Amino acid sequence: MVRCLLSFVFFTNITVLLTGQPVIDDFEQANIDAWQIIDGSAEISDIYAYADNYSVRVYKSSNTDSLPGMIKHRSFDDSYGKYRTKCYVLGADAEARIRFHYENESNHYEVISRPLGTNQPGLLLFRTKNGERELLSSVPSLIHLDTWYQITIHRTCSGEIFVYVNDVLRIVSTDDGLRQSGSIGLGAQGGSTYYDDVTFELDQGNIIVDIDTTICIGDLLIIGSKTYSQAGVYQDTVPVGLHCDSLLFVTLALQQPYEIHLIDTICSNEVLKFGEDTLRESGTYQQSLSAQNGCDSIITLTLWVLNGDTISLQENICQGDTYWFGDRELESPGIYFDILSNESGCFAIRSLSLQVIEDISFLGQDTSLCFSMQPRFTLIHDLYSDIQWSDGSSGPSLTINDPGTYWGEVNLGSCTWRDSITFDNQCDTTISIYIPTAFSPNGDGINDIFKPLPSIIPRQFTLRIFDRLGRLVFTSSDPVQGWDGNVDGRRTQEGTYVYWLQADEKQYSGSVTLLR
Repeated sequence: MVRCLLSFVFFTNITVLLTGQPVIDDFEQANIDAWQIIDGSAEISDIYAYADNYSVRVYKSSNTDSLPGMIKHRSFDDSYGKYRTKCYVLGADAEARIRFHYENESNHYEVISRPLGTNQPGLLLFRTKNGERELLSSVPSLIHLDTWYQITIHRTCSGEIFVYVNDVLRIVSTDDGLRQSGSIGLGAQGGSTYYDDVTFELDQGNIIVDIDTTICIGDLLIIGSKTYSQAGVYQDTVPVGLHCDSLLFVTLALQQPYEIHLIDTICSNEVLKFGEDTLRESGTYQQSLSAQNGCDSIITLTLWVLNGDTISLQENICQGDTYWFGDRELESPGIYFDILSNESGCFAIRSLSLQVIEDISFLGQDTSLCFSMQPRFTLIHDLYSDIQWSDGSSGPSLTINDPGTYWGEVNLGSCTWRDSITFDNQCDTTISIYIPTAFSPNGDGINDIFKPLPSIIPRQFTLRIFDRLGRLVFTSSDPVQGWDGNVDGRRTQEGTYVYWLQADEKQYSGSVTLLR
C-alpha cells in the first residue's frame, strides 16, 4: 500500500476563526470591582461618560508624591491584539496612561497621551523591563483637552507595536523585550483622567484553526510539525511565525480501504493473470489498487488449481462461530467434502476437517467465604500464561480483598474465553470451602501450596490426595497445612491428582492440576 502524506501549510485555504475578549469593562455596572488600585485613587463617575451613564475616573491622590494614579484589571490576561479605550483628560497637568503586557510594576509597556493644552503635550511609548524604563517612541499630540478621544494599541506576536489615535496611526515601533502575557492598566498624572469602554480584540497571531478532514488508513496528516495518523479530535499549538502560535483543532476520520474478496479456479495446465502476477498454484493472493476516493483497494484472491486430486484443509472455529465451505455454513465439528469444478472440465475434491474450540471454565465454582476471617487471599490460575484479570492485571494469580465477581480472560488461537467466579461474604456457622483447581510448587513464592480455603475454621478436617494410580501421596488434619507437591521430600511429577476432603459434616472430592 502506498503511504500518503497529507500536509497543511499555514494558512492557505483554511478557515480562520478569530476569538478574543471584545469587552474588558464598560463600567455600566457602576463599580470597579474588577480592578485593583495600584496607586492613587479611582471611582465611578457619572459626570463625564463617553457612552451610556458611567465611566471611571482615575486620579493622583494628594498624599502621594510623584506616583501616578493607576488601576490594573484583576482577571484580564492576554498579550497580542488590539487594546482600545476612550479617554477624557482634564487639567493642565493631566495625562492618560495605558499599560499593556502589564505583568507587574517592573515589567510592562505604557502609552502616555498628553493632549494639546497640557504642560508637555505629546504621545509617548515606554517599555519598563526589570524596573528599567526606556522611551521607545514619541510624536507630537494632535488632541485637545476637554474632549473624548480613542486610543488603540495593536501589539502583534511578531514584536510590532502600533498606536492609533482616533484611528489615525501615530506610532510604529518594534520591540521584543517583553513576551509574557499580562493585564491592562489605566492611569492618570496630575489632574483627572476618565476612561470608558475598554475592549480587546485577539490578534491573528493567536488564531484558532479548525480542520475537519478524512485520510486513508495508513496515511498521515501533517500540519506544521504535527503528525496525525489515528482518528480522533486533537488540540495542539502550532507556531506560525516569530513567537506566533495558533490554536489548532483537528477532527480526523479514517477511510477504510475497499476490500474485495474473489474466488477463482483454473486447470493445472493453465495460468491466471492477477495484476502483474502470473499465478500457477493454489493459494491466497493480494493486490492493492488505487480507488476514486484516494484510498487503496485491497483485492484478495483465493485460487484453486484443479487437477483431480483431493485438497485437504483443516480449520478451527470458536464455539458459536460458523465457517462457510462451498455453499454450506458449518457450525459443528466434523469432516466435510466439496467438489470444485470449472467450465474447462477440471475438478478437485476438497476435504475439510473442522474443529470447534469449546468454551472452557477454569476458575472453579462460585463460593462463599468469611472475609472478616479471611480478609485477603489469592485466586490462583496457572493453566494459561496469557490470562488477563478483571482488574487489568496479568499473571498467574489475582488477589481478592472483597466479596464480588471476578473474571479472567484467556486466548486460545483466535478464540477468547472469559470465565467468572463470585465470592459471597458468608460468616455464619455453615461452612463453605474454596478449592483451587491448580498449583505450581516451583519455589517462586506464588501458588506453591495446594490448600483449600474454608469460610470458617472447621471443627473436624481431613484432606487426602491420591495420584492417578490411587496411591495416597498426602494427608492432613490441619486446615492451615497444604500440600507442597512433594512426597517423602521428593518432587512428584506434573499431572492431575485426586483429592478427598471432609470438613465437619461436609465432604468434597475433585481433581487438582500440579504444574512445575
